[in-house]
Amino acid sequence: MSKKLKYLSKSIKESFDINEINKIAKDTKFIQRQGSIIAKDFLMFNVFYGSDICTAPLSQLVSKYDMLFSKQLSKQALDKRFNKYSVEFMKEIFVRLLYAQNSTLTSLERTLRTYFDRVIINDSTSFILPKEFKKKFPGSGGAGSQSSIKVQLQYDLLTV
Repeated sequence: MSKKLKYLSKSIKESFDINEINKIAKDTKFIQRQGSIIAKDFLMFNVFYGSDICTAPLSQLVSKYDMLFSKQLSKQALDKRFNKYSVEFMKEIFVRLLYAQNSTLTSLERTLRTYFDRVIINDSTSFILPKEFKKKFPGSGGAGSQSSIKVQLQYDLLTV
């Protein structure tokens, strides 16, 4: 496992216990009954698989899921789990992680204001899009994809 993934795994484990993950899953209706997919595994799978999860064939995804969690799923079972409830579940996890990180930083506000007028938080990510979108969202050219998009988030920590 790469350093980045180990750090991410540690951050998730420090931020959430299994009961909290399960509660979020139930509150967002991601988990409505006991099934073969559990919330913690689904969360880790989505986080660690990376951006390839959007383009990888289902057969590859179920193989990876089996390898990571020793659980055999059908392609249909995994496909059905990618729905509006899983989106809400992942959004809620993200919001809580962002809030936890922000509250840690804002607790240092007095110290930060002593030395800085502004603290800019900046992050971005890129997504490869299907080539059908190349007119509206052209890629960077060369050996890269024909179509891609970059999303950037920036805010001033001291005004949040």
